Amino acid sequence: MATVTIDADGVPFWDQIADTRLDYTVDWTLWMASGDTVTSARWSATPTGLALTSGSHSSAGVHTGWVSPSAGNANSEYLLVSKIFTNDTRENKQKIRIKVKT
Repeated sequence: MATVTIDADGVPFWDQIADTRLDYTVDWTLWMASGDTVTSARWSATPTGLALTSGSHSSAGVHTGWVSPSAGNANSEYLLVSKIFTNDTRENKQKIRIKVKT
């Protein structure tokens, strides 16, 4: 089970146990203008080594990523970024921090 806190920069910070697979979701609906839709979205992770096993998005503005830290290093921190593009040519990104624990 993952627990979340907010770091000093206001970024959600999750502790996740190694060898687990959890969903991380960013809901963009409050940020998007009425009638705007997500046309594409992607997840990235730094540093390398954390397995982003898949991801999806809905045009309504929800972006979900499935993270499998079994490929990550125990007691290491990773920054995940959800970046979206909309039909009104807007771009935005949201950060999430994960610490893989043993």
